[in-house]
Amino acid sequence: MDLSLLITDNIGLDSSTAALQEYAATELLIFQNKQAEAQIKLDQMLKQYPGHSLTDEIYLLKATLYLKAGDFQQAISNLNFIVSNPKYDILSDDAMFMMAKIYEENLNDKAKAQELYNSLLLKYPGSIFTVDARKRFRKLRGDVVN
Repeated sequence: MDLSLLITDNIGLDSSTAALQEYAATELLIFQNKQAEAQIKLDQMLKQYPGHSLTDEIYLLKATLYLKAGDFQQAISNLNFIVSNPKYDILSDDAMFMMAKIYEENLNDKAKAQELYNSLLLKYPGSIFTVDARKRFRKLRGDVVN
């Protein structure tokens, strides 16, 4: 389903699939555990295809790589780019949820995590992350969660 959404979201008006092919090649590099090469390739894509519909996916993938490397501030920076830019609304809930989890699980900033979970619940009530965000929010607030 994610692959279908990725393709339909990014082929739209641009009949050229060059950027999508490069993105797929970058995902292959990640699968091959070549994170440094993938990070370089993603940076090149941002320069080569400014404003492309893949930009939000590129930032999300960069954040995932930074998260795996333990660079939480860089991950948050990339996720925040998606959340703060209304043009990338389709992945905003993903980015906000990921950011909240980083604050909760990695940075132990429970207040910031709670704030982000609450924002996700208010801004994206139809998100697939709503149920999990609500549970995490309640747990951080101190409620008894089943």
